[in-house]
Parts: sequence; C-alpha cells; structure tokens
Amino acid sequence: MVFPIENGTTWDGNILNASAQKLYSYDLDIPDTTVMEMAFSKPVKVIQSNIPENVVNRDQRYELYAENAGMIVNYGITLEYCTVDCPDEKTIEAGRFIHMTLKAYGEE
Repeated sequence: MVFPIENGTTWDGNILNASAQKLYSYDLDIPDTTVMEMAFSKPVKVIQSNIPENVVNRDQRYELYAENAGMIVNYGITLEYCTVDCPDEKTIEAGRFIHMTLKAYGEE
C-alpha cells in the first residue's frame, strides 16, 4: 500500500519482487460495510484486478480495509475460459475463487 490513501492512487504491487508490474489502486467510494454483524464506516478498497467477464477470462480481486481493524474482506475470482474446441459456451478451463471475511478482532 502507498500513502496518502486517495481515490485512484495506483502503485506496483510487485515492486519488491521480480514479477511483472501489477498495478493496484484505491477506491474510497465504498458505502459503510457490515461484516459478521460488525459495522465499519468508510472502508478502503484495494483493487488488485478488475477485468470483468469476457470471452477469454475474468479476473476480479480486491481487499477491504477498515480503520482500527485492518483487512476485513479478501475477495477474488479468476477464471480462464475455453476458447478452442469447447464443449459449450463459457466452459471454465481453470480458475480460483476466494472470499475471506473477518470473524472477530480486538479480542484475545
């Protein structure tokens, strides 16, 4: 993450490794959020990828952060669709789905 946290700010999430550049960005236009019956105001969304579903793939990944709690949501879906000699439309050849949410915080 980079500072200051401002809408649209971008940075290379791979700057500290040898992988190819991967631009992340902030989205601050997120409504107040409730996770596991805990309310969080003004969450910050870190967008890691936002490629909507198309003929070839889908790659949508983000994390939500809340003040005094840290990461409250980690969501990601990456799909690769069959493009040659496919049995039917939208046949998934590979993919990954993850959805993690905060269960509790501030307790020991």
